[in-house]
This record gives sequence, structure tokens and C-alpha cells, in this order.
Amino acid sequence: MVPAANYRLVVRLTAFGPVYKSSPDTPPRLNAGVNLTVIELPQETIRAQFSVNKTAMATVNRLGTITNDLRGLLQSAVDDALEKAEPYITEPQTIVRSN
Repeated sequence: MVPAANYRLVVRLTAFGPVYKSSPDTPPRLNAGVNLTVIELPQETIRAQFSVNKTAMATVNRLGTITNDLRGLLQSAVDDALEKAEPYITEPQTIVRSN
């Protein structure tokens, strides 16, 4: 029998995509952002809420590279958000991250 969850993590994507400032021929700036809320169950009490935003320049202006760079930037933002959530989860927990 699996024990009931003590917390719910709500992750909301707030920013994701390239931004071309000067010219469509130059590498864009990449934005990725998430908002994470830690909710204690069963009371539904919000224990913490915060945002993580990441920005980086794409290495080159090629669709495949931009997509891969965005993926890495988003993964980094989610990892940072999960690390910030750890102090608000008081019981020993295992945070599972997908690769």
C-alpha cells in the first residue's frame, strides 16, 4: 500500500522561447521560466511559492540548436525550482527528475 502524499508541487511554465532583438539572422536570446508552488496536503495550505527565470543566448541561429538550448535552459530552471522546494518539504522525500 502506497502512503498518501503530504505535498503537491504545482509547476507552471511562465516563459519559454527565443527572442530575436536585432535581426532574424542572428542567434536569439532564449527565455525559460517556471513558477513553483508547494502545497501541503490534506489542508491545501500553500507553504511556498517562487519563480525561477533563466536567460541565455543561443549558440547559433539554427532550429535544432535553438531547440536543444531551450530544452537545457528549461531543465536548468526546473532543477533550480525543485532545489528551492526541498526546504519546504519536511519529511524525507525523493525528488524524481526525468532526464
